[in-house]
Amino acid sequence: GFRRLVVVTSNYHMPRTLMELRRALPDTELVPHAVISRHYRPEEWWRHPAAVKLTAVEYLKYLRATGRWLASEAVLLASAPSLPAPPTTELSLQPPQPPGI
Repeated sequence: GFRRLVVVTSNYHMPRTLMELRRALPDTELVPHAVISRHYRPEEWWRHPAAVKLTAVEYLKYLRATGRWLASEAVLLASAPSLPAPPTTELSLQPPQPPGI
């Protein structure tokens, strides 16, 4: 029954966290508040093996969450009632005839 939720997590977790929560709580307003560890330096993360591992693992989790989201959207689309076909217009390759001919 929440209408608004403040989401507090690490900055590298936030994209995946918001995606997962939006899927689980579609009618809830999510207010992100990312926290950055004083030990994590975004400008040079690639220089530290632990930070590289952390970033790579989080990216893989994000891809998995994206796959779950896409799968749930596909299920929703497949279970939706079919819509009527859009009206078609017939194309004529003949030049228009003047009236009375």
